Amino acid sequence: MRLRHLLYVMGVLILATSGCMRETVSPQQVLDNAAATYQSLETYKSSGRIVSDIDTGTTKVTTETSFTVLLKKPNLYLISWSQKLPNVPEAQTGAVWSDGTKRYLYISGVRAACPMPDDSSALGAATGISGGVAATVPFMFLPMAGQSGENVFSRLGTPEMGGMEKVGGEDCFVLFGPTPISREERLWFSKASGVMRQCSRSLEAPDTGRKMPEMDDAKIEESLKAMGEKTTEENKNKYREMMQAMAKMSMKGTITETHEEISFPDLTPADFQFAMPEGTRLQESFDAMMALVRQEREAGKSSVAAPINPPNQNGSPDKELSDDAGEVPSDIVPDRTVENNTDVLRVPSVNNP
Repeated sequence: MRLRHLLYVMGVLILATSGCMRETVSPQQVLDNAAATYQSLETYKSSGRIVSDIDTGTTKVTTETSFTVLLKKPNLYLISWSQKLPNVPEAQTGAVWSDGTKRYLYISGVRAACPMPDDSSALGAATGISGGVAATVPFMFLPMAGQSGENVFSRLGTPEMGGMEKVGGEDCFVLFGPTPISREERLWFSKASGVMRQCSRSLEAPDTGRKMPEMDDAKIEESLKAMGEKTTEENKNKYREMMQAMAKMSMKGTITETHEEISFPDLTPADFQFAMPEGTRLQESFDAMMALVRQEREAGKSSVAAPINPPNQNGSPDKELSDDAGEVPSDIVPDRTVENNTDVLRVPSVNNP
């Protein structure tokens, strides 16, 4: 009887051990599988939300951003978002999109849109104001975006396995580790599909100290323009001081991006159009739109809280003329309406390196 029981226990242990061995994978294998998965996909669609909990020691702020991502290789994308801010009654919306021939950025805070010179500029300008979603998956999926070599994978120097957890009902491999700007980042990759379902970043500095990105004059000027500020020597010096202060800042909290619904549908260029709300003003360039942000700020208006005019009765945007640009072209104002869009101006490469 004892021998039978011993054999039974040994059998259970062997089965359990063999099961664990089958589940044992290295962090690099998970990353390699994810990279191969994104490389093999032709289209990608997801919707989800970003929750930011920030504690500066004197102020605690929570923001929630909902988003929709549409991607098709080699260079089609439509990323829209809607952000709820404390003490701001209306959600702030925005979008960045390309149908393969033209690229545009829309910001609801100033009810304006502008053409972008290239995909890197378009996605880069949208990264901070979208809560980061304009960079996370696009920089892993789109060939032209990934040429910079910087993505959510490359930040993890020596990732470790954190077991298995469920996200959206799916079993996911969990990877974690420090990065140059964060004490810990975590990534959740679907065991079934290989794609990333969730990523989270601690706002606490790593033990070695927060390494802020190197910023030459050109990058500082780009960041100032994205903030709607003039590129004067005084402002550039203030920006450098701000970067130094942020490197020393004691901040706590997390930013978590979750892709709740993911699919890989057939998509055509017509799917990568964004219907701008009535009253949208088309600016001739990104610089012109940021100048508009600065003008409203100096005039005492809150560009972030600017209301969005509702669509007219037939659901299509009104082709309103702006003060310094022509009529909104019909080819970028399709009948199709995209939901879940928003904006908040942030410093590129600081909030979302």
